[in-house]
Amino acid sequence: MKKEGYSRHIFLNLEPTKDALEFLKQSLDVYSYDSYVSNFLMDIIFQIDETKRNLDKNGNYYWPEENLIPYTYHSLYNQMNKALIISESQIMFAYKQFELCLKNLIKTFYRDDYNFNMYKWNNIIGFFETKNINLRELEGYDEVNSIRIINNQLKHNFDIINEQTESIAEFMNVEKDEVSYYELVHFYSRTKFYIPIFYSEICQKIENDLF
Repeated sequence: MKKEGYSRHIFLNLEPTKDALEFLKQSLDVYSYDSYVSNFLMDIIFQIDETKRNLDKNGNYYWPEENLIPYTYHSLYNQMNKALIISESQIMFAYKQFELCLKNLIKTFYRDDYNFNMYKWNNIIGFFETKNINLRELEGYDEVNSIRIINNQLKHNFDIINEQTESIAEFMNVEKDEVSYYELVHFYSRTKFYIPIFYSEICQKIENDLF
C-alpha cells in the first residue's frame, strides 16, 4: 500500500473569500474528542469515588499509602492515572484544534504578510496588532491563553505548576506533586467553551478587516 503524503502542518490553501472564512469558522472541532472519552472519564471518576468510599467505610482509608490495603490502593492508583491521562489529552486535543484552525486563518487571509514563527504566541499577538486586531481584548482570550499555558506545560514539562500556571484558579495553592485529574477536569470544564467564542471573535475581526 502506497503511503499517502501527510504533514502535521496542514494548510487548506483556500482562496481568501467570505465563503472560505465561514468554512474555516465552522471547521473548529473542539468537542468531538470529548464525545468519545467523556463517558469513559466519568465512569473512571465514579470508580475512584466508590473505591475511596469503600476504603473509608472499612476504616482503611489512610495516608500515607502503606496503611492502605495493597491491592485496593493499587487499583485506586491505576484509576487515578487513567483519569489523569484522559483529562490531559482533552486539553491537548482542544488546543491543537484551535491552533491548527488559527494558523489556517492566518495563512489563508494574510498569506502575503505572514513571515513569522506561528508557534510563538507573542508573534501571533503582534501580527494581529499590525492589523489593528487586539486579541487580548476579545472575549475568551484569558481562558484560551490559560489552556495554551497548561497545554505547553503538559507537553514540555514534568511539572504543571510554575509561575504562569499558579495564577490559574484551579492550580492556586496546589503543590507541584499534588496536581491530579481533579484540577485538570475542573479547569477544562471551565475553559473549554471559550475556545469557539474566542475563535469566532477572531474570525469576525478578520471579516471586518478584509471585507
